[in-house]
Amino acid sequence: RMAEGVLGLQMVRAAGLKLGNNIIEAPLTEKSDRLLAEGRPEAALPYVELAAELAPMSWRVHADLAEAYHVAGRPGAAWKALQRVRELDPRRYDDMLDYLGIDSPPDD
Repeated sequence: RMAEGVLGLQMVRAAGLKLGNNIIEAPLTEKSDRLLAEGRPEAALPYVELAAELAPMSWRVHADLAEAYHVAGRPGAAWKALQRVRELDPRRYDDMLDYLGIDSPPDD
């Protein structure tokens, strides 16, 4: 069912329509947050990755993506998402570093 929804949302985006946070970000990130709270970061990732794809200009989505990657033990991907947060809203970047307890780029 999710695959059908993803395809539909991608078609809307390809048509040039902008999708607002009430339509896209919130339901996807809320689902991701619930899964993270249940200790299921790998299950959360597809939801927040889709949110980042569909709402690429949302610092909040990229912050959620960084958290999900961090919890899933994927520091390189978390760092990349954090760099996107810095590009979109530099004020939020340091807060996210503190929140996640990250003080330097990962050694890849």
